[in-house]
Amino acid sequence: YGDLRDLAAGIAATIEAHAASGSPVAVYARRNVSAYAGLLGGTLLGCGYVPLNPKHPNPRVAKMIGLSGVRSVIVDEAGERDIDELVTERRLVWVLPHRDDVSDLEARWPGHSWVGRDGLVDPAGWTPPETRASEIAYVIFTSGSTGHPKAVVIEQRNVTAFLDACHRDAGFDSTDRFSQVFELSFDGAAWDIWNALEIGATICVPSDFDLLKPHEYINRERLTNWCFVPSMAGIMQ
Repeated sequence: YGDLRDLAAGIAATIEAHAASGSPVAVYARRNVSAYAGLLGGTLLGCGYVPLNPKHPNPRVAKMIGLSGVRSVIVDEAGERDIDELVTERRLVWVLPHRDDVSDLEARWPGHSWVGRDGLVDPAGWTPPETRASEIAYVIFTSGSTGHPKAVVIEQRNVTAFLDACHRDAGFDSTDRFSQVFELSFDGAAWDIWNALEIGATICVPSDFDLLKPHEYINRERLTNWCFVPSMAGIMQ
């Protein structure tokens, strides 16, 4: 957790140093360290985050980046392959925590700011700004099944009330082991991630292959909490 906090604080301090704070941080990543550090970075800044799914069509993702008004984007290794179709004329700060050298990206798109792992601001001595309960926790987009995707703003007090109820009713503690099944762009991910982070519990991240045999993964990782959609029950044998 200390390592994760340092990476998240480094991302937050870097975004602040590039004058890109004040608006939510886009996280274009799947379920990995870059993703969790990115959403925590946005949380530390008090401006929240916008989870974007690399499985979605690039034009849809690009539209969400524009509609949400983000000024910074966290990209993981897999998401990097889509950058060509996501970069627009509007200047953004792109943070790639998995990559050291970003000089090739700087040369291709000099109108944007590019930051790799070596360019992150040292978080030592950095202090997160004070935040209020009414600050944005995250902005999530609807599926768009009845039209264009619409942004829904979730405030920090909404997440806090949800977590308080979860811990009161379920009695979670730091010895629990949570699955992290849902992509960040699905609201159910809030259960997976924030329930564990608030109490220092373990987050276990199954691969797509693991999800084909969830019962084996549950037993192997000794999970105490498994959150999933009803359609997955059919393969829980």
